Amino acid sequence: MHRRIPAAAVEQGMAAAVRAGATTADVVAVEARRAAAPAPPPPEDQDDEGEQPPWAEPSGVVSLTARRAQLPEDKRPLPTVAHYDQLVTRQPQGTV
Repeated sequence: MHRRIPAAAVEQGMAAAVRAGATTADVVAVEARRAAAPAPPPPEDQDDEGEQPPWAEPSGVVSLTARRAQLPEDKRPLPTVAHYDQLVTRQPQGTV
């Protein structure tokens, strides 16, 4: 890694990994590559005043608790494993 990435970027990667609480070489490599990468260009100024940001739109995710409250009561019997008991209690032939 230190042969292909500048030393300053490797040092920044090590510092970022320590701040994150990780000490693996993979994390250091990812952070070093991130530090060595050129900064992305600033976003273009678009005329989107008055529009809500994408994260403010409803996502369509439904709460499981709210969904369960709308469902009818489940009247099925509880699952059982009693039919497996015969496999456990049956003695193999030739042992008695």
